[in-house]
Amino acid sequence: ERLRRDEAEDRRVQAGRQLPDFAIPSLADSTVMITRADLSGKTVLVDFWGTWCSPCIAELPQLHELHEQYADEGFDILSIATFDTRGAIATFREDRGFPMPWRHALLPDDQMEWARDRFEFTGIPAYLLVAPDGSILAEGWDARGIGLVTALETWFGDE
Repeated sequence: ERLRRDEAEDRRVQAGRQLPDFAIPSLADSTVMITRADLSGKTVLVDFWGTWCSPCIAELPQLHELHEQYADEGFDILSIATFDTRGAIATFREDRGFPMPWRHALLPDDQMEWARDRFEFTGIPAYLLVAPDGSILAEGWDARGIGLVTALETWFGDE
């Protein structure tokens, strides 16, 4: 399944295609839904993560640096926590020294399968870099680590 999702030419979620529609509860207020339309007009990294996920935590310093570097150029991050609670996220952000000064959503546990199918990922962290028009600029490994740095440099003309 992982190979099919990562390599299939007919994937819905890949560079050049539109980000799928979604509605996920905001971390701050579960009655407010964050949707694809809310991302319009900015370059956004959609980040599926969890406070319990070591690889997710390991990538946070780089996400903070990139957010600071490109925020004035219209770059934002939407972190979507999975298998987590509001309390665990608040404690993590306070105690671990990661303020994560960007948008947050909390995926209800019973929507995890829907999210995996919708965004075609098999594990986290899972990243999608999205252009202001909603098209996917990079995903998977192309939107993580040096791939993300390169994608942002290219998009914002820093090469």
